[in-house]
Amino acid sequence: HAAPQAASPEPPQAASPEPPQADEGAPPVLYEVICDLSDPLYSNVISIQLDDWLRPTLLPGSCIIDTLPVASLPAMSLPAPSPALCLTEEEKRLLAQEGVTLPGTLPLTQTEERILKKVRRKIRNKQSAQDSRRRKKEYLDGLESRAAACSAQNQELRKKIQELEKRNGSLLQQLQELLKQTSTKAAQT
Repeated sequence: HAAPQAASPEPPQAASPEPPQADEGAPPVLYEVICDLSDPLYSNVISIQLDDWLRPTLLPGSCIIDTLPVASLPAMSLPAPSPALCLTEEEKRLLAQEGVTLPGTLPLTQTEERILKKVRRKIRNKQSAQDSRRRKKEYLDGLESRAAACSAQNQELRKKIQELEKRNGSLLQQLQELLKQTSTKAAQT
């Protein structure tokens, strides 16, 4: 947003690609558009100087500043350095495998961004595949342990069945002997 001081008295006109000529008697005017981009995505302040453009033509409703207050402007010595590009070891390894070297700072070109996205997608897919294999192994290990437990329980139950069948056979034999003895005694009396 431009710094407010004195409003433009002339009505806005359509902008043209060529700067309009200033009136012969009017003093030259220096326009500076300052946009404070305090959004976290942006870390710099953009400043555009529009030397010979007439104020109503380019910036309708803009403000004219004859003298710039030094204290209110941010210190603009050198442009801020570009943010560094941070790559993981895995990303560096895959980029080297692809035969690509990326610059150490941002911004990247579209081609470089596409390559970096591809490498990061490969890493995500690899991690996803590893997680999938780990979950499958855990599931199979759980099934194997349940199968082993069921098998052990089956063995115990089979042994118990054999013991009960032996005992049942023994009791049947004793019952038959008792029946013989009682029938023999009943026949004697």
